[in-house]
Amino acid sequence: MKRLLDWLCGNARSTQEPQIREAAPSIITAGDAAPFNLQENMPTPNGFPLVDWHAVEDWISGIQSADLQAQAWSECERGWLLHLRDALGPYYRYDESPKSAIVSSLDPPLARKTLGFIDRTLKRILLVMEALASVQP
Repeated sequence: MKRLLDWLCGNARSTQEPQIREAAPSIITAGDAAPFNLQENMPTPNGFPLVDWHAVEDWISGIQSADLQAQAWSECERGWLLHLRDALGPYYRYDESPKSAIVSSLDPPLARKTLGFIDRTLKRILLVMEALASVQP
């Protein structure tokens, strides 16, 4: 039971050695906009990064293109998750799919399966919500 609880809480150690990890960014750029200093806008209370999302919103509002705004927001989210991964320690990984991302201590095959589950679940939720929205009272 203890092993199961450790695994569920992320305390289980990966069976693989830590791999070379992508560096967490300090600066986020988007098109011609001024760079955003993620590091300066991310205090670390209790050792864990906490982004000032209001500062991110202020920076993004100055970007003209909606596509670049979306990309900039995604890069800030991704940067934060990479910093979180680093704060959690060497056995934690950052994995992503086109629609979702996770920070976990899961082995790569299980992380990919988990991302697939998240993506399929999101698709199902959106289909159900679309069906509910089209129901006439």
